[in-house]
Amino acid sequence: MTDLAFEARVALRLALLKPEDVATLRTLVDGLPVVRDQAGRHATSPASYVFLGKLERFMRETMSPGNVPKLSSEEWVVLRRQPGPNAAMILCGLSAMTQTSSSNEPIISGGLNFLGSLLKRLQEIIESIHEPRRTNDLGWQWNDFNAGWASGLTYSEYDLPSVLRAVTRPQGDWLPPLNPIGSGILPPFITYWFSLSAVALGHLAWSDPVRAVTTWVNLGMPHDGAVLTSIRRLFGADSAALILNHNVSGIAELLSGTSDDLPSKRDFAWQLRQNFVGDIPAANPLIERTDSWAAMLYGGTDPLHLGVHLEQMLMHPKPPRPNMTFARESGPEVPAHLHLPTSYGWYEALTRAAVDLPERTDGRSWRVDVTTEDVGFIGRFRMSRVTGRWFSGKHSSHMLGN
Repeated sequence: MTDLAFEARVALRLALLKPEDVATLRTLVDGLPVVRDQAGRHATSPASYVFLGKLERFMRETMSPGNVPKLSSEEWVVLRRQPGPNAAMILCGLSAMTQTSSSNEPIISGGLNFLGSLLKRLQEIIESIHEPRRTNDLGWQWNDFNAGWASGLTYSEYDLPSVLRAVTRPQGDWLPPLNPIGSGILPPFITYWFSLSAVALGHLAWSDPVRAVTTWVNLGMPHDGAVLTSIRRLFGADSAALILNHNVSGIAELLSGTSDDLPSKRDFAWQLRQNFVGDIPAANPLIERTDSWAAMLYGGTDPLHLGVHLEQMLMHPKPPRPNMTFARESGPEVPAHLHLPTSYGWYEALTRAAVDLPERTDGRSWRVDVTTEDVGFIGRFRMSRVTGRWFSGKHSSHMLGN
């Protein structure tokens, strides 16, 4: 498999594609049948050389993934047989095939069919990432929820209670605000990125956010019917920017208790950020034009002060001791309840309080509903028997970053 740094750059490029870039790829895919038809009738088809030249230019100028790793013979077999390869593998295959075409070696009909399957899969991934999101210009809209707000426009930022409510109802009848900046006194986009980061670290419990987001984006950000579905509805392609936030990776290390003798994921994320933002000229104007990304990545190592606030929110519970109640079992989904006076340190409080839970006689894992007085219902959590960490939603989504 390709290395993580390359895969991360691919995911970032996919997320930053402009509508015209997506349209260019669609044109390439739509024009391939004509090329295949001419190649079937002529040993060397001028149309195939023109097509491959356009594809090579798209790869070089639009995707610009940097140095593309070469696939081994085993990886070529996987790429040919796997029904849904990820974007990084696809770009490696396309890069090799366009280099072959530039050496004046014609691609035969079977090769064009394979090329077409790779392009269609890439189109599927990209259009999935950039699928239009339903939003509302009046802020949060809940058919069954009324917080007594006088005006939706006044409260259009991604405040944490509303985000958590959406996370616990991925298929709910809600629409996020069109403009996530908000109108409060906080710096622009701070609630936007804080909410996304808090969910990635607390609900998904990712110890390696870079790997998790990279893998998810390069597969086209598939729905999981749980937390990832909510994140996709809330943040869309912006989710990929977490790859470049070394502060989030640093808090993930603290939460997971990563050993000091292991390579630092925070340092890896910082290197990705430095290389992607600093050394790839094509990326800078795209980030600068994307206000939400620019707010998080320009203006210092942590311009929105996410690191310190995430640490306080997740790791430093305040007294008194958490109030944990549990029900005697009458079914597999009967939850325990953790009530906290404040949301500060709620994840660490959950980890500590859960130690007192008795073993279930049916052998199943406890589900714990966490509620705080200032934020409200945070979510339902269970402990992974693989990682030993508490998470919400699908275990497969939790494992993306562990």
